[in-house]
Amino acid sequence: MPKIEDKSKLIAIIQEEFPGISQQGVETIMTNVELETGGGKDTVENAWPIDKMFEKDQSGSYVNDVRTMRKHVIDLGYVDNQGILTEKGKKYNSLTNTQKLGVMYEGDPNAVAGGFGPLQLTLGKAAGGKARKKQVEAQMKAQGFEGTINAFMEKISTDAEFGMRNTLQFYKADSPDIWNSDSLSNMTGEELGQGYINPSRNWEVDWEAHSAAARDTVGTHLQEVEQIPSEQKQVFPGQLPTTGAPPQAPQDATTIQQAEPEVTIEEKREEKEAIKIDPKKAELLPVDV
Repeated sequence: MPKIEDKSKLIAIIQEEFPGISQQGVETIMTNVELETGGGKDTVENAWPIDKMFEKDQSGSYVNDVRTMRKHVIDLGYVDNQGILTEKGKKYNSLTNTQKLGVMYEGDPNAVAGGFGPLQLTLGKAAGGKARKKQVEAQMKAQGFEGTINAFMEKISTDAEFGMRNTLQFYKADSPDIWNSDSLSNMTGEELGQGYINPSRNWEVDWEAHSAAARDTVGTHLQEVEQIPSEQKQVFPGQLPTTGAPPQAPQDATTIQQAEPEVTIEEKREEKEAIKIDPKKAELLPVDV
């Protein structure tokens, strides 16, 4: 299974996609990365065994009550109406993880479905079906990605940085009222995870453990940034420091009006003559490469 090699790079992407986001906001997103990928170990969803779909608690209620999954395996003949494994169902375990995800989400072992990438961007009927697929295709187009949706989701799952950036851009386009710097900075990981990323999740999650892991990741990132020369740091008020070129001030009407005037041909000629007299001045001029 593909995994996340460097979580600090994901933090940098979060900061780029959400300028001004606070440390709390970064931890909110990273908490869900920790949860969805098992601490960064898997960036592709692990398919469920059939018995997990039909597992019940002492009261007789389903532990994981995802009705569409139960319906799919019944319709495909893997189990009977009582959830008892059939002869055909015994072959389920020999399917690949991708095929099992197709069964779980689409009722088709040949379908591309399931969760992909650092935040498990999900395709399938349970995630919105054709409408979700069209949204992902729109993100492919915006990215200028050439290839099939299968190839796009494969890259999201195998390239953590590509997957993080495209997932965040997808969510920003889908729910800009939630996925913005201010909103994320005032959310907990649980609020984001249960309220938006996977609102149908109805099983217990140790959110404190995942939040603690996210805080550790952010702490490690901060330590790494401290080793970077100050002139290379990019720090915003209320935001985690990152690396890269200093942020550019936004252009306003005043900035535009104060643009440097065009240099005339005569002025350029005078400048060249000045260089002959004072060679040091040449260092101030742009050099064509």
